[in-house]
Amino acid sequence: MVKRAKRKTDTDTLLWYREEYLVVLSQKKDFWLLKIAYPTERNHSIRKLKRERNNFYKVSGKVKKS
Repeated sequence: MVKRAKRKTDTDTLLWYREEYLVVLSQKKDFWLLKIAYPTERNHSIRKLKRERNNFYKVSGKVKKS
C-alpha cells in the first residue's frame, strides 16, 4: 500500500509492505525525509492501518491491488 496522509502540517507518504512493515516518509522541498519505520506486529496497529487504507481506496476511487 502506498498512501498519502495529512498529519498536522505535513503530508506524509505511508508505505505498508505486505501488511508487515510500515515506512513513513515526508516530502520536503528538495528531498524526502524518513520519519519512522517499524514492523506492524500489534493487532491494533494493523486494524487501524487497514481501516485507513480501505477509506483511502473508497475516497480516491482507486482499485486496491492484492
